[in-house]
Amino acid sequence: MILLAFNLQNQSESYRPVGFCTHVFSDRCTIPRVSVKEWTRLAPSATTLKTPFIITDFYDNHVAGGFGEICARSELLKRYGSKTVTLASANSHSYDKKKTTFDTYIHEMIEPITLDAVAGDTFYLFGDNDYTDWTNFTQHYRKIPFDYKREPFLSFGVGGSGSGVPFHTHGAVFAEVIYGRKRWFITKPNQRPTFSPDNTSLIWTTHVYPSLQQSSEHNTDAAQHPHVYDCTLSAGEVLFCGHDFWHATLNIGDTVFVSTFL
Repeated sequence: MILLAFNLQNQSESYRPVGFCTHVFSDRCTIPRVSVKEWTRLAPSATTLKTPFIITDFYDNHVAGGFGEICARSELLKRYGSKTVTLASANSHSYDKKKTTFDTYIHEMIEPITLDAVAGDTFYLFGDNDYTDWTNFTQHYRKIPFDYKREPFLSFGVGGSGSGVPFHTHGAVFAEVIYGRKRWFITKPNQRPTFSPDNTSLIWTTHVYPSLQQSSEHNTDAAQHPHVYDCTLSAGEVLFCGHDFWHATLNIGDTVFVSTFL
């Protein structure tokens, strides 16, 4: 997929780059990366996989005229700026909802998250939206190769730098980064990590995660000190996360993403 070439002279026409959240960027990756070819071999047993996987070379959504071009900031605003979207609070269970126009969200509500932000008072665009009236939008999205037993649910999102969702669980999902970077933290289903559902992912990454890393390095009890899979995905990468795996996300730079729920 295409890596963004940000125009720093005109932020109104581009997404904020990774530089807005460098203190939580990491080159560390403890999630196996596989090619699309390797993934097709693993896919038949995907629902029983014991670890997450990252598919690294799925370029289908960045061909000329494809979904990636539609997701450019200026193109989304031109096509869908007047559409109403539902924002969800950025705590573990996304209790609260707020409606606004896509234009208002992009121009007035996407700001880099700071450490004093409260998860329940922070809203961003992910899930909870029906894009049927976004003409020719999701039909352009190319799903990762997989034997889908039913039509999967697509969730489109745009998040500001430092936004994300604290640890939570749901069914198996493919999560693709279209623009920007997204850091993932994952533990196995029976290994609930230490976290507060009402603290932002940025707070957890900055203040809690370093101590958990130290604890897990010196302890072998996975129930008390679960291993945290940690990796930052860039445009051109798709994560597979299995059913009921605990996971938290952190957007590094403004990030556009699509989740395909199985």
